[in-house]
Amino acid sequence: MGFRVGNTRFEDGLKITTWLPPAQMKNAISKVELVHNKNNPIFLGYYNSNGSFSKKIYFYKYQRHYGISIPTNLTQISFVSPTDSIVSKTEYSDIKFDADVSDEYFNFKIPTSANVIK
Repeated sequence: MGFRVGNTRFEDGLKITTWLPPAQMKNAISKVELVHNKNNPIFLGYYNSNGSFSKKIYFYKYQRHYGISIPTNLTQISFVSPTDSIVSKTEYSDIKFDADVSDEYFNFKIPTSANVIK
C-alpha cells in the first residue's frame, strides 16, 4: 500500500512501529501505529491529519493453529466526529484449515444475475 516505517520503539515489553503513509494518503492519514506483544499484533491505530485517532483496532484472544497465532476477537473504534464514534466487535470461532474446510466454500459460482460495478 506504500506505507514506510517511520520509527520503531520499545515500551513495557511492547514493540511500537510507526508507519508513514504514501503522499496520496497524507490528507486522510498522518501515521499508523502498530503495537506487537511477543510478535502478535495487539493494536493498530490510524491518526488523521490533525494528529488525532481516526480509528483504533484491538486484536486479542489469540489461538494457535498449525503453529500460527490468530486473533479470534477484534474490537474496532471509528471516530466519525469529535463527539461520536462507532464501536464494532468481531469474534471468529470454529476456525478451519486445509482438509477441515468444506469443498462447498471453494466451489463458489458468481450468480448469473450479478452486475459488474465500475
